[in-house]
Amino acid sequence: MTDFDQPSPSTEIHTDLLIFGGGIAGLYLLKLLNNLGYDCVLIENNELGGGQTLQSQGIIHGGLKYALGGNLNAESDAIKEMPERWRKLLNDEETVKLSHTNVISKTQHMWSTGKFTSKFTSFFASKLLRGRIEKLKKDQMPTLFQASQFKGSVYKLTDLVVDTPSLIQNLCADVDHRILKGNAIEFERTDDNVTTSRVTLADGKAVNIHHQGVIFSAGAGNEKLAEMAQVTGAPMQRRPLHMVMVKHALPYPLFAHGVGSGSKPRITITSHQTEDGKLVWYLGGDIAENGVERDQESQIAEGKKELASLFPWLDFSNAEWGTFHIDRAEPRQHGLSKPDCAHAHLENNVIVTWPTKLTLAPDLGDRVLALIKQQGIEPSSSAGDLSNFPKATIATPKWESLF
Repeated sequence: MTDFDQPSPSTEIHTDLLIFGGGIAGLYLLKLLNNLGYDCVLIENNELGGGQTLQSQGIIHGGLKYALGGNLNAESDAIKEMPERWRKLLNDEETVKLSHTNVISKTQHMWSTGKFTSKFTSFFASKLLRGRIEKLKKDQMPTLFQASQFKGSVYKLTDLVVDTPSLIQNLCADVDHRILKGNAIEFERTDDNVTTSRVTLADGKAVNIHHQGVIFSAGAGNEKLAEMAQVTGAPMQRRPLHMVMVKHALPYPLFAHGVGSGSKPRITITSHQTEDGKLVWYLGGDIAENGVERDQESQIAEGKKELASLFPWLDFSNAEWGTFHIDRAEPRQHGLSKPDCAHAHLENNVIVTWPTKLTLAPDLGDRVLALIKQQGIEPSSSAGDLSNFPKATIATPKWESLF
């Protein structure tokens, strides 16, 4: 977190709700609450989407990839409605309207090869999954899998994939004047509630922001914010990943989960067009989770080995490779397990949030709105003209900055 100078005197701003963090959680909440009539200000200390949001693969999924063990657990059940919910957002049928977000794939696929195919056939055909998954004939498969060398099954899911930079741009539209760049310095309390947040902006100006409620949606930054605000009931965990990207000129955009012997995908691949016209395959799944202790050279070698095993008929000899680490910041779970739903914790008038997954942002919005109403917070303030304050800008996605 960048430290800025703290001059005086300070400027006073009055608003209904103050949000810290400009990733998917904070920006979605800003858009939602603004459209419902609340006066809101968002503070971002770096670049919008620069943490976990623009490092995500953009998959809006309904949890089927968590059902590979042969059952629909709490995690898959909690998010099964998300693809349909997002389609409503993308069609401007909800309070948050996202029709200007680019959908880079209207479907996500799941494939299995050889010995793993029979394991999932009966489960995928069950009535529990009816309407959510469809087995494809050879000529219906993505072009890559129509190759004669591919021996296996491909299923089409109801999931979709969004372009995360355009999603961030869409969420910022009409509320960008409410997004300031700065750092929290101090929280002041009246009785038990945090009623004033002291912020130093990027130009060195100190501001006191007075509010009815405050929302922490800063990912890993929530830990420090909670400590500063003396919020004790929202401990955080980090789940590290080591992601792989391969940039190539092959004509095969792919959005798919590769199934192995485990209860989660062996590999998850999404495709992202770069400004120079090439394609980047973004590799997640087991390779990212199991590669945390590998150095970059070893992780790239593992990525090459994996793609050679999965697609031996493709030539990646002229491809560029890169890796990077992500710390997934989440609410603490028993045994540091993966959270199964969005999380919003209310302590006095502070709400600490984690969407836990991009796909669960609308669910997070519902949970936060319920907590705001529970507090009896109603629109009553106006922050006024913030046009002269420094603004946070949108980060560059990894598939552009890594190469």
